[in-house]
Amino acid sequence: MSKSTKKNRSPRDVKKFLAVDFDRRHVRLAMLDGPAPKVRRVVRADWPDGLDFHDAHAVGAALGDLLSEHKLGRPPVVMCVPRGQGVLKPLHLPYGTQEDEIAGMVRFQVQGEIPFPIDQTVLDYSVEMQTEPVEGQEASGGVDVLAAAVQIETVSWYEQVASAAGVKLIRLGLRPYANAHLAAVCCELDENKHAAIVQLTNEEAEISVLTGEHLVFSRSATVKAPTFESERRLAEFVDDTVAEILRTLQGFTAMSHGEKVSSVFIAGDTGSEDRVLAMLDQLQFERCSRLEPTDTFKIKKVDSASGFVAAIGLGIRSTAGQQQEIDFLNPKQPTVIADPRAARRRMVALLGLLVVLFLGGWGYIT
Repeated sequence: MSKSTKKNRSPRDVKKFLAVDFDRRHVRLAMLDGPAPKVRRVVRADWPDGLDFHDAHAVGAALGDLLSEHKLGRPPVVMCVPRGQGVLKPLHLPYGTQEDEIAGMVRFQVQGEIPFPIDQTVLDYSVEMQTEPVEGQEASGGVDVLAAAVQIETVSWYEQVASAAGVKLIRLGLRPYANAHLAAVCCELDENKHAAIVQLTNEEAEISVLTGEHLVFSRSATVKAPTFESERRLAEFVDDTVAEILRTLQGFTAMSHGEKVSSVFIAGDTGSEDRVLAMLDQLQFERCSRLEPTDTFKIKKVDSASGFVAAIGLGIRSTAGQQQEIDFLNPKQPTVIADPRAARRRMVALLGLLVVLFLGGWGYIT
C-alpha cells in the first residue's frame, strides 16, 4: 500500500471513470461520467486462460490488454474488494458519540476481533444508523456502525494491478456496499423491513441483508459455478447456492432476535440466477426478483446488466460524496488529541532554544 499521504482524486472530480469488478473467470467494466454519474457503457470480458491471480502484475497486464481491446482508454478506475477478502463487524456505539470519536472507538473495539494483526490492517467504517434514546429505557439509542477491515497486502495487490494496467486507482471499496447501494436505487425498499441482496459470481455467493437502505449483515459463501455445461453439475450448484442463502438468512434471524428477511433480490450472470430465484420463490418470501439495473440506468446494447450490479453500484456510490463511504485507499483515521502538558513542554523547550540562539548570536555580533 502506498505510504503517500496525498489524498486520491474522487470520481466526483473527474469527467469519466471506470468501475471494475471481477472474479477469476470474468471482468466486468462499467464506464461512468464523473460529477453526475451516468452509465455510458458496460463490458464483460474473459480473463486469458491460465492467468496467475497471485501475480498482481500479470493480472494488471491482462486488464490493460482488455482495456485496449475494447477501446476503453486509460481512465481513472474504482475497484471493490469481494466480501470474502474482508471482515465486517457490526458495532453499536453509545448515544452522544461525536463524529470525531468514532474512528478511535471503532479501532479500539475491533482490534481483538479481526483475524489478522491490527498493524497489518486497513480499517474503515460506515455509519449506518443513529437512533434517539427512548425515555425510560436505559442504554437505548446510539450509533450503529459497520467496521470493514482488509489486510494491507490486499490493498497493495489492487494498487499493483492498477499500476500494471496503466490506470490510476482512485477508490477501493467493498462489494457488499456497492450491491446495497444499487438495490437502494433500483428497488423500492421498505425502511421497516429486511431485504437480502444475493450476488452470484463464478466463485462465491455474496449474501447481504439491508434494513431499509442500510447494510446490516453480510456473508460470503464459497460456491463455485460449473466450468462446463452439465445438468447435474448445474443442479448441484443451484442446490448448494440456495442452501447457503437460507443458512445465511437463518443466521441473520438468530442474530436479530427473530426478525426475518421479507424480500430477496438475485444478481449475477452465471446463468443459474433464474433457477435459484425459482427455488426461493417457492418459499415464504413476500418478494423474490432479479436485481436488474438495465432500465433504471438506461443501459444500451445489453439485454441484462444484472452481472454488473457491483461495478455500477460502486461507480454510483463513489460519486455520492458522503463521508461514511468505505474507501480502503483513504480510510478514516482516529483524531489525534494532543497532550496539552506535552505541548507546553515542547513550547518551553522551543523558547529556551530561541533564547540560547539569540544570546549566542548577540555575543558573536558584539
